Amino acid sequence: MLVLHAAPFEHGLVVWAESSAPAPPPRRARRRAKENPPPRATGAAIEDLIEAIGTILPLLPGEGGSAVAWLPTAGDAPVPSTPLVGNIDADAIARIEPWTIDTITLGLDDALDLLIESVGKTLLAPGLLAGADLAFCTTAMRFASAVVTREHVLPALESTSGRHWARWKPALSPHELQLLASLARAMPPVALAVGFKNDIPPHRSAAVAARVLVEGLTDRLVRRSRTAQASVKGKTIHDRWLAALSSDDGVLEASAPEIAGLQAAIAGWSRPITAASEFLFRLAFRLEEPADGQEWTIRYLLQGQEDPSLLLSTSLLWNGEKGAPRAEKQVLRALVGREPARAKEYLLRSLGQAASLSRSVEAGLRSGIPVAATIGTTEAFRFLSEDAAALESVGFGMMLPAWWSRRGTKQRLALRGTARPSKFTTASGLSLAALVDVDWRVVVGDLTLTERELVALAKVKEPLVRIRGQWVQLSAEEIADALRYWKAKGENRQLSLRDLVQLRLAGATGALPVEGIDGTGAVGELLERLDGTREWQEQPPPKGFTGILRPYQSRGFSWLDFLKEAGLGACLADDMGLGKTVQTLALLLKDWHTARAPVLLICPTSVTGNWLREAARFAPQLPVMLHHGTDRMRGQDFVKAAQRSALVVSSYALLHREIETLRKVKWKGAVLDEAQNIKNSETKQARAARSLDAAFRIALTGTPVENNVGDLWSIMEFLNPGLLGTLSSFRQRFFIPIQTRRDPGAIERLKRLT
Repeated sequence: MLVLHAAPFEHGLVVWAESSAPAPPPRRARRRAKENPPPRATGAAIEDLIEAIGTILPLLPGEGGSAVAWLPTAGDAPVPSTPLVGNIDADAIARIEPWTIDTITLGLDDALDLLIESVGKTLLAPGLLAGADLAFCTTAMRFASAVVTREHVLPALESTSGRHWARWKPALSPHELQLLASLARAMPPVALAVGFKNDIPPHRSAAVAARVLVEGLTDRLVRRSRTAQASVKGKTIHDRWLAALSSDDGVLEASAPEIAGLQAAIAGWSRPITAASEFLFRLAFRLEEPADGQEWTIRYLLQGQEDPSLLLSTSLLWNGEKGAPRAEKQVLRALVGREPARAKEYLLRSLGQAASLSRSVEAGLRSGIPVAATIGTTEAFRFLSEDAAALESVGFGMMLPAWWSRRGTKQRLALRGTARPSKFTTASGLSLAALVDVDWRVVVGDLTLTERELVALAKVKEPLVRIRGQWVQLSAEEIADALRYWKAKGENRQLSLRDLVQLRLAGATGALPVEGIDGTGAVGELLERLDGTREWQEQPPPKGFTGILRPYQSRGFSWLDFLKEAGLGACLADDMGLGKTVQTLALLLKDWHTARAPVLLICPTSVTGNWLREAARFAPQLPVMLHHGTDRMRGQDFVKAAQRSALVVSSYALLHREIETLRKVKWKGAVLDEAQNIKNSETKQARAARSLDAAFRIALTGTPVENNVGDLWSIMEFLNPGLLGTLSSFRQRFFIPIQTRRDPGAIERLKRLT
């Protein structure tokens, strides 16, 4: 077993590997004796390393050699990075020691191939694992790929020791700079552990190593996307530079005066874009609530790129350090460096960009020293609802009030209801059409509003209003809805159980959201069991059942029984072979003992015989009748025979052809096996199934959704008419948002309802 490691360097990767194979006893070396190499680690020999890389890359690249890895050490050996290559003693005290390792050095082009082949893989090949540092490098490569895809790159010129190269450099936005800083913080220590000196550990920082790696990979990715051009000689320096940007190595031949002029030109036109990466801060905005009156403040701040918790007022940069506390001076120097004049230029440019996106920010630039903007409540709402997202999307820091930032639970007018049964008892069952009484309250958070407060709110024309110390977003439609509900408070406002379940599980579709509906008595118990806050009681198998229900089958049988008693249809969607037939037979047998009335079961013709055999095996007490074939009963003979049966088995082929005869029987229940047969709501089978008169309904299918989420509507409309709304409203609320946008809110509401 090998673990492949990759340490990033300026011009590629140094690759080495840990091995589970035993190594010869390591030889101790004196730390300061440069002529004596450190002891050899339990690493892969160069032959094994070459073979390992060869399993990933078809043409073995790179140069073999050795390096020094400063690794955690316990006893006389490095600590393994995973138990798969050695035992890890949790009680051992580790120390950092140098070890000699065999390596292969890959240039950036070959390194890119290795990283592409390693993306998302823990096991690179049989017996070859990806180390944490190699996985990190693949993440850096994906970041560089995203930068190139967004075309956030600039052509540049790089010079070292009298040689010159045309390079493609990432032109990172403030948001991307934040991501790069996060990437550097995530770099595993082993990625910085490899060096080439015996006496001192490598001193590279994670921030520098991550930036250099991303820059190198960005250059290679851009070159791969461009057509190579021959080197241009005898033309202008700009022509030769452009040609070098498309060449494989980027080498640029030019005289010193030509290079100096080109560097000055590049620096001049690229400065507006590269300035963001030259400083360790970005412009941020903090919206502050008014202490008194209606004036809000947008504060302009300098925010640290690597440490966003570092915040300074822009006034410190405009006015200089005079009179500032010592701690603030130190932070300013760390963020701005030694060029405050250029930092001011960058800040002014950032404010100009922000002003083009927000009129509220622009208002603050009219003062002599822009440090903040003062705005009214209407402008504050526009800043919260529109400007903030636009500013944040281009990389500005944004600090908003906590009550707004928690968008999922922010303070708004909402409804809470308490439902109680209206002539309802669980013993007699309940249909979705049954009525319940609901008392509504208009609330803000934990506060219940009075009529006087609602009337006062109706007179306010601002979109944000402070209510009992809490800021609330309002609209005229919400206030009108709230007043309408409040006026009905003293009356018994009746809803069907269908509407109540929809509100409890999926919320309201009107102006006011429903924060919650509680219930008393049997209604409360039903609601709690439907949304899972209260368990239903598991039932033992009925008397006369000759099989043994597995635990999940017992739970399924009890769940079917619970919904049947509540008057709700159930879709049992166990996979094929998990016993949907057995669970249903247990339910029918229990129901037969309680009330002797027939249940109609519709299934594909091919499984009618299976239902007869399974019923005879597990519920021999059930009188079962097959309604199929040319010799089947018809007319009143069928009706009389069906009334004497516990279970009548028929097929989808006969369902729509004999629906008039089937409707003459007073069915206790209707069961559809392989219910995906009615997934298309417009078919004759689906319409016939919905027209059946039955006290309870069950659908059995391992594939309730075969093609798209629209399949659910037809099945649920058979089981619980109206629960998912009309077909038109279902398409607007669920089908279109889920199928076209993968809307998580619509997905969650549909999950709760179904």
